Amino acid sequence: MSEPAPTFNKTEWGNIPLLTYLNYETWKETLTLVLEAMDAYDIINGEEPEPPQIDIDYHEWKIRAAKAKTTIHLSCSPTIQFLLKGLRSPRAMWTTLLARLENTGTHVGRTTIQRKF
Repeated sequence: MSEPAPTFNKTEWGNIPLLTYLNYETWKETLTLVLEAMDAYDIINGEEPEPPQIDIDYHEWKIRAAKAKTTIHLSCSPTIQFLLKGLRSPRAMWTTLLARLENTGTHVGRTTIQRKF
């Protein structure tokens, strides 16, 4: 299965490369910076759990989580988006991509993943 040519998603903090099986490290580094600027990185890495609904900060947390989820999803190519199907939590999306793509930077990792499709 061939990947589309990478394009960029524009944000107010800069451009995010479209995630493919070949550019995970670059994508992760760029997206981490954008998520930090959005004040959402602690949500996806688990350091800031969802507060109780009665908490005064609940609504603001939900907005930041939704922005993180949307940013992650829209910065993925269609074949990568397939890995995220059904996931509603930005943390689950992030950890799924980490687990599935962390070792794709090597030739062996890319070859192994491409054989699965």
